Amino acid sequence: MSGRRVVHLELTGSDRLASARFYAELFGWEMKDYPDMQYTTLNTGNQEIGIGIGPASNGQASPPTFYIESADLEADLQAIRAAGGEVVEEVLHVPGVGSMAYFKDPAGNLIALGKFDGMQSSV
Repeated sequence: MSGRRVVHLELTGSDRLASARFYAELFGWEMKDYPDMQYTTLNTGNQEIGIGIGPASNGQASPPTFYIESADLEADLQAIRAAGGEVVEEVLHVPGVGSMAYFKDPAGNLIALGKFDGMQSSV
């Protein structure tokens, strides 16, 4: 899995809209809200990576999650298991967005794989 780009960064917060406004106003990033998904994205102007803000579990923000691009999520999950990683969530399909899966590396860091529809910065 060498040479892959980080394509998305995800944050959480107790008030995702306030968090998104903070970054949008501070850095001039464009916000786009998806109320049905309880998710807000930020267009940073960087064509390589997008940022999304979702709700916090139990009101507590979690560490940022970064997404590594994947052309074949299932094959990557097999390789992750073989290398000693733990699959936390199998492939999840989100209509109009793409597919993702979550795993922990051997040290316990939560990382995601993403196969997204279109460019992340326009999500």
